[in-house]
Amino acid sequence: MYVNDNGKAVELHLTKEKFEELFPLIDSAYLKQGENGDCWFISMLDCFLNNPKGRVALYKTLRQEENDIIVQFANSKKSIRFKGGWSPENQYAYAQTAKGLQYIEWAMAIHRHNKYLKSCAQTDASQIFAKKNNFLRQLSDGSPGEAYDAIIGRTNKSENFLKTIGKELWYELTQRNKTEKILKKYANNENYILSLSLRKNPKKSSEFFDDLFTHHEYAVKGYDTLNKKLYVANPHNSSTVMEIPLNEILALKGLVAPYKLV
Repeated sequence: MYVNDNGKAVELHLTKEKFEELFPLIDSAYLKQGENGDCWFISMLDCFLNNPKGRVALYKTLRQEENDIIVQFANSKKSIRFKGGWSPENQYAYAQTAKGLQYIEWAMAIHRHNKYLKSCAQTDASQIFAKKNNFLRQLSDGSPGEAYDAIIGRTNKSENFLKTIGKELWYELTQRNKTEKILKKYANNENYILSLSLRKNPKKSSEFFDDLFTHHEYAVKGYDTLNKKLYVANPHNSSTVMEIPLNEILALKGLVAPYKLV
């Protein structure tokens, strides 16, 4: 089947029926992080889902071979096979979302621990998971940039972007003019996704901080330039979007990072 990528028809190696099974309309827009500490990955999946180009990039990581689902990340030559649509046990450990996104999350647990791939002749996900208990916990302590590399890969365009953007790749939310500038430039730009990372305890000066957690990643949904409000979603429940006024944003001990979709 084909999907629309900014006016271009992009072929997916999935049947229409399988695509609708993996990405049902309602579930595809919802993410709820599991118990394995991968807010960095789930929030980036949400960023990709929030952008038409990003959604196509996610779809392209999956392909179908008869009843098997195969995940191929952009920065790896080795694919990961889920024979017969196999899925791991312990549903509370992984994200509650569309099955296609779950396959991508499960594959990421294997992908970022290459020592298991190197010691395994096959890429059968069920056998690799069986080699280690609680394998999905291998997803903890990653970074949004790691997720970006897996889904987009480091093409010449993305490498040049990361070089030229310099310090803005991780931009501290402290100075009003600079923060406004970067939010206006990237938050509503269809060619970018923007993540928010909170690293230190903010001063609890308002109600907005009650729903924000430190050492946690968030998906930026957009920025209202007129009313000066930032829209972010917590990967604990992506369907709830928080509106944070600029003045409150400046009080956050956090960073924003833009990533180019190429």
